[in-house]
Amino acid sequence: MFINQVLDQWIESVNDEKRTNFVNNLFNSIDKAGIKTTTQVVQKGPFAIEKILIELLSLDKSTVRTFMKLPLTAALDKAPDEKKAKKVKEGIKAMEWLPYVGMILTSILLFIVPEYILQAGISLVLLAVIIFEIAVTIRHLIKAKWNLQEESARVYICIIMIGIYAMLLVKEDALFLIGSVVIGVSFLAWAYRNAIAFRNLCADTDKKERRPEKVKLVIEIIFLIILAGFILIAPKDTLAWYMVFLGIVLFVDGIVNIGMIINRYLNTKRAI
Repeated sequence: MFINQVLDQWIESVNDEKRTNFVNNLFNSIDKAGIKTTTQVVQKGPFAIEKILIELLSLDKSTVRTFMKLPLTAALDKAPDEKKAKKVKEGIKAMEWLPYVGMILTSILLFIVPEYILQAGISLVLLAVIIFEIAVTIRHLIKAKWNLQEESARVYICIIMIGIYAMLLVKEDALFLIGSVVIGVSFLAWAYRNAIAFRNLCADTDKKERRPEKVKLVIEIIFLIILAGFILIAPKDTLAWYMVFLGIVLFVDGIVNIGMIINRYLNTKRAI
């Protein structure tokens, strides 16, 4: 029942053209992964799913965005509103300085907030997510007239989330270990995105064109890899130093990007 509800909401949120493209790309990905029958999927298990996902995520951005709506629909109990999301994205794009101001403010918080308050903040955010999922689960149980069998998948997910949260709070250093992995992997992904941006920038411009942006991307890639490696292998005692290093990176990155935006604005004004 839970899976059917999620799929129905997800399908309804996608227009016919995107739905057709996604289905075609999905079957193309299955074919490229060398999967011909459901028996092969069962035999290969998680490896078959992994191959299909790799092929699917390597396709165009539209297909990836359509696919990423599925877990969001499951988590939020409704499909994301595409029009609202587009409006918010356009608003942020119009104020391109906003993310960098956010970086600077975050860096200041990292400088002045003690590490135990940061950990308490993470715990409260996780608690808010758990409470939201519990409320959603109870709402669906009431709607299903407390038919536990019908909503079993949703209830199991809720129980697992509560168990993981309890483990993070009770087990010593569990929150730090999970958090360090999430942050480390996020930074490596950020460095990878910067590497793609650097390669595209080099392909679209001459060597001397937009040199400051190229230098900035290279420096960011190096620092992000160093920070990711540090948080993944460093002991808990060094968390305070890590927060300082991260604050410095975010602060410098925010200042440099705002400087580049101001420089572009002044150059445009001179050209006029």
